[in-house]
Amino acid sequence: MPICSAVLTLAPDTGAARDLLDALGATPQITCGPAVPRGDGSGLPDRLAVLLDTVSLSEEQGLLRALEEHPGTGMIEVAFHDFSDALDLAEHAHHPRRGNRRLPEVLS
Repeated sequence: MPICSAVLTLAPDTGAARDLLDALGATPQITCGPAVPRGDGSGLPDRLAVLLDTVSLSEEQGLLRALEEHPGTGMIEVAFHDFSDALDLAEHAHHPRRGNRRLPEVLS
């Protein structure tokens, strides 16, 4: 199951930000974490940590796209993303390993 943690910066529009918070609360794949409050006394957060826990990469991409397109979203910053259990690792075995490379003589 892909896991993605991100920080959402809410749009300045108070109504759109409230709509986004309602949408987040109604989406079971999204868990809201700590928030940084706005300084305008509205009680709304300026930034909000979120965790997306989905069953597939396509579902996660769809949720991220929906968040990105929501008028209440100012910006999304992905902090962590793990989808290793959603891949067939044998299919990616042709990629070279990085751990066995030597540093160029200039750097050593």
